[in-house]
Amino acid sequence: FFSKTTDSHHKAFVYTPPGYEKDTESRYPVLYLQHGWGEDENGWSAQGHANLIMDNLIADGKAKPFIIVMTYGMTNDVPLGGPRGGAGGGRPAFNFDKFKGVLMDDLVPYVDANFRTLADQPNRAMAGLSMGGMQTRTIAQANLDRFSAIGLFSGGSISADSNANMDEFKRKVKLVFVGYGSKEHGGNRGGFGGDPKAATEGLKTAGVNAHFYVSQDTAHEWQSWRRCLYQMAPLLFRDKVGNDLSGTWNADFDTQRGLQKYAFTFKQDGAKVTANATAELDGQKREIEFKDVEFKDDTLTFVEILDAQGRELRITYAGKVAGEEIKFHRAVGDFGSSDSVAKREVPKAAPAVPARGLGPGAGAGDHRPRFYRQGV
Repeated sequence: FFSKTTDSHHKAFVYTPPGYEKDTESRYPVLYLQHGWGEDENGWSAQGHANLIMDNLIADGKAKPFIIVMTYGMTNDVPLGGPRGGAGGGRPAFNFDKFKGVLMDDLVPYVDANFRTLADQPNRAMAGLSMGGMQTRTIAQANLDRFSAIGLFSGGSISADSNANMDEFKRKVKLVFVGYGSKEHGGNRGGFGGDPKAATEGLKTAGVNAHFYVSQDTAHEWQSWRRCLYQMAPLLFRDKVGNDLSGTWNADFDTQRGLQKYAFTFKQDGAKVTANATAELDGQKREIEFKDVEFKDDTLTFVEILDAQGRELRITYAGKVAGEEIKFHRAVGDFGSSDSVAKREVPKAAPAVPARGLGPGAGAGDHRPRFYRQGV
């Protein structure tokens, strides 16, 4: 696409969800997804595998289909804007003004004109990793009339104190997602916006739909950011702001027959929820399709129907959803009941993908320059 801001052509990769070419009437929300320093518009496709992550989430019913736009963030050309923190020094400030012009004045209008987008604020989001997260934090917060969701992957945080008008922020922003690798969280990565976990909790307390995620056993690397995208995508562009049940939840019930292990699978599309499970008792497994599934506010209820020697036995489940946990009460007719806490299953780490062009010993987790660019 041509940028009037830089008077030059730029590249962008655009992910379209399955069915985009066949269903020519449907329009889709858009996520603008940025890479980090030392990389370019290829990063999220070649190393981040954003297309594969989204294809699988959509196929499993865990995410709403949407378009992803990935462009060069000009990170390798970003000038320092001077020191932060006054006399105390601190980290340098970066000047993202030129990229802001490319994104807001050139790329967004181009995408809306050439793809079947839902071209309004509720259906536009921005996220990025590392320096791309800093760009997201700077640009999206200054353009709340253009973006309804903000994602920072190892790229600082947003605090209630950083917003002069929290009433406007709460009204316009439907989602804030902040994610880090466990090996970097608590280190020196939280300088932009303060401690990321505390800042995110502060937003939640202020009434913002904010989520904080930690990728276990990973650092400032692609595996952290793949997992961040996997966690954030199901939360985007939902009609109902709040808990989204889609995914696998594990719970153990201490019953009269013994310890029963349940792996619940929920799929949510707006207010509609379907539920099934695999239950295991003494090494024997059975598949269950639940009936009468209802989800209202933070309460989830459904029924399991068993054939007990020709008689119908109803097992009722009532759960209270709180973040990544569901507190269940399970009642087996008039015979007995038990309680358990189901926890959402964290996706397993994907196999390491060799990184090309980084030299001997460089793995997929490395986040270092693969090249230098002298312009756009």
